[in-house]
Amino acid sequence: MDKKFKLGDIVVMVTGGPKMAIEGYLTDEETAEKSIEKSDLVNAVYFANDSFKRITINQDLLLFA
Repeated sequence: MDKKFKLGDIVVMVTGGPKMAIEGYLTDEETAEKSIEKSDLVNAVYFANDSFKRITINQDLLLFA
């Protein structure tokens, strides 16, 4: 398990987009697809227009901001 980010790290997607803060890694209970290892997925939060949004994304698609 290779964790690239830790709680509070500021990241952006490789393809661009808003800055996001890492909330943590997925746990077994939250993993919907068994084909994806839980260590690859991170929870992130970002601000979009007038509210905060949460996203679960593969950590390989993120870079430090």
